[in-house]
This record gives sequence, structure tokens and C-alpha cells, in this order.
Amino acid sequence: MDALKNEEKTNLDLGIPIYNVNHSSVYKRIEKDFLNRDDYSKEEVLMLCDHTYRMEILNVFGMIAFNEAEMNEKTSMLYNNCKTNEELMSCAKVLTSVENDLEVGFRLFFSYDYFYLAHKCIVEFLTNQQISKENLNNFLLKVNKNSA
Repeated sequence: MDALKNEEKTNLDLGIPIYNVNHSSVYKRIEKDFLNRDDYSKEEVLMLCDHTYRMEILNVFGMIAFNEAEMNEKTSMLYNNCKTNEELMSCAKVLTSVENDLEVGFRLFFSYDYFYLAHKCIVEFLTNQQISKENLNNFLLKVNKNSA
């Protein structure tokens, strides 16, 4: 087990991406599309969406199975890459009740309610160093709606 942890740290140190920017999130689209159909119960749809969401989180962080320590490390590294973006940090500030710890708010980006929107913003920031107004506004609307 320790050898695996050392190998992971080495891989991270070698610049292997900690976040899959090529992933497209679909769990909320599945929810929207399938809840309007009669051939699936609401419980079945929500179970499928929850499973899809969990698989998406693993995929974007390059994980096969959930590992809390690895997830915390990768989320912290991603936060350090993104904390210079004022728009993302304003979303993190709304989400956290601990004003001085924006990383707590940033971690909430990966919750079921926000991931599908936050992912688009993070991908744009990591690939272009900027976030489109449309994606940022959609994320801010959701963050502000849930925080009100």
C-alpha cells in the first residue's frame, strides 16, 4: 500500500494531470431526460444519476476507486491551480460559511448539486485561463440560488 502511495506521488510530481479536462458531465442531463419518461421510476433514474455522478468524479480525478486521501490531495492541488481565478473564488466564498477558507467552498464544487456546472468552469479555466460568461453565470445562479 505504501509503495502505491509513493508511486502516486511520483506520478503527480511528474506532471501527470490531476484533472481530466476531456470529460463531459452527463449525470444531470440523464436526470432531466429520463425523469420525463414513463418507462423508469423516479427512484431508478436518481439511482442511475447518482452512480453516474460518482463515476464521473472518479474519472475527472483519474481514480478507479474512491480513496479519500487521494481525493483530498488532488482536490487541494486543483484548488492551488484555480485559486488565482477571482470568479471561481467568488463562487467558493458563497458556498463556504468559513470566510477565510475558500478551499472548503471549492471542495463543494464537486458535490452532486454543483459538479456539472463547476466542471465546465474549471475545464475552461485550466485550458484557456478564462471562463465564459455563460458557464460562469449558470454556475453563479445555481450557487446563489442554493445559498439563499
